[in-house]
Amino acid sequence: MLFRSVTRTPSVARVTRAFASLADAFRAGDMRRLYLANFVLYLSIFGFFRVYPMYLVNRFHMTVSRESLFVAWVAVPIVAANAGIVSWLARRMTPLRTLTIGAGVLAVVMATIVIPSSEGPLWVTLGATALALAICLPAAAMLISEAADPEQQGGALGSNQSLQVGAEAVSGFGGGLLAAITDILPLSVMAALAAAACLGFARAGRSEGAGREQTPP
Repeated sequence: MLFRSVTRTPSVARVTRAFASLADAFRAGDMRRLYLANFVLYLSIFGFFRVYPMYLVNRFHMTVSRESLFVAWVAVPIVAANAGIVSWLARRMTPLRTLTIGAGVLAVVMATIVIPSSEGPLWVTLGATALALAICLPAAAMLISEAADPEQQGGALGSNQSLQVGAEAVSGFGGGLLAAITDILPLSVMAALAAAACLGFARAGRSEGAGREQTPP
């Protein structure tokens, strides 16, 4: 009998390493709260990309060409955000404040996607959701970069990247299970996760403010 060796694909190895780094991130002392809030936010963001095309097909019975039109539309606010909106906000707000507001807005606009019974409002709700998440993603990385000690910055950003990979894997699997129950459930859950992330960032901001008050001048 002949046996053929099986080699792990790069994607599987990447996810395995990501989950190993995930455990390290959540043991990271003072950074743990920020990592946890980022992870919940990433679940919401990457979950959105996994589930909204399923929602369009299941709820509105869209053809491939019609669905592709909305997928292309979602990319427009993302490009606009990275073309100037993100840098404009970065000059005016800290990453933590940007995330607290941005995750809250993301929760609201994502929840509204499932409310209309016609396709028309999707141009607004999907566009607003894409814009909010495009602002949150770079701010989440900036938050970790600024919070980490300079000599540990590379490792901290690597751990944050692992959170993204882990969130992609978990949200993809979980989103499919939720979609099997009802078509509006996946987006509703992703909106709830964004709200939870908003609360996590707000709590981190209060702790940061309390720490500054307790530090003697």
